[in-house]
Amino acid sequence: MIISEIIQSVAIDIDREWLKRLPCAEDVFATLLRLIPYEEDQEISVAILGSGDGFTAALILAQYSKARITLIDADEEHLNNSRARFADSAGRVTWLHADFARNDPPEKYDLIISVLAIHNLNGIEKRALFRTLYSRVLPNSPFLIVDHVQAPTEHLQDHYRNIWAGECRKAGLDDDTIKKARARMADDHCSEVEEQLEWLRNAGFRNVDTYYKNLMFAVYGGNRPDF
Repeated sequence: MIISEIIQSVAIDIDREWLKRLPCAEDVFATLLRLIPYEEDQEISVAILGSGDGFTAALILAQYSKARITLIDADEEHLNNSRARFADSAGRVTWLHADFARNDPPEKYDLIISVLAIHNLNGIEKRALFRTLYSRVLPNSPFLIVDHVQAPTEHLQDHYRNIWAGECRKAGLDDDTIKKARARMADDHCSEVEEQLEWLRNAGFRNVDTYYKNLMFAVYGGNRPDF
């Protein structure tokens, strides 16, 4: 099954509206799924930081029949939405109402993912989080991030966001929604992807790389070595 079909098979209305704000969603999630180094019938434990309404969890569950997922989010409304979504997935999904920047994940995992959440943290908080997560991912297992990142110059940053706004408009978002989203971006703490790669290396992660980048969006991360 190709990624567009996978997305359509798991997406609900709230996801479809959210995905309009991520014009390169198919490439992003195709990359994310390709980077998961497990067989589809393996028993794996997954933590999703800033899990939102559960779209990323739904993708993982659709591809990995024996995955167990912990959804971590500080927003109770998001957690309630995902509880309703996965009401029939007893034993495979657990929920943790917590700020992942200030509360350590409760166990060690085969995979930790963050999708469009890390940008809420400043540089000091990102570095601290990466150090913490190094101790929460199992040896030889990955930590993968999907996020929007800071461009190396203000000119590029403005240019990327103007392109993004145009693509969102083509996807069906109205100007008022785009304006509100841009206003929220002003409060983000985006960091350049290159400096985040260095912070990951300094935390101990290896095979660190930018696996995909499309203007202001990137997929990056690394894995804890097997020692």
